[in-house]
Amino acid sequence: MEEIEGEYAVRMNTLPKYVASRTLTDADLTWNATVINGDVAKEVARLKEQPGGNILKFGTGELSRTLLENKLVDELHLWM
Repeated sequence: MEEIEGEYAVRMNTLPKYVASRTLTDADLTWNATVINGDVAKEVARLKEQPGGNILKFGTGELSRTLLENKLVDELHLWM
């Protein structure tokens, strides 16, 4: 895979990322990713308590429903 350079690429590659999955056990370390398995709502609640910026989630589906049901969504932007 070709390495992308530049300030934006460096920022995106160094930000922590979390992958909620029922099947993955590890993630590609080049993207600074951690797999969340188990109680995703509990883990997201823990992450929200940590210092730092906002948590941004991409995608839809069951994870979105879980986060909404557990009142873990502060702001929701819909793209159509």
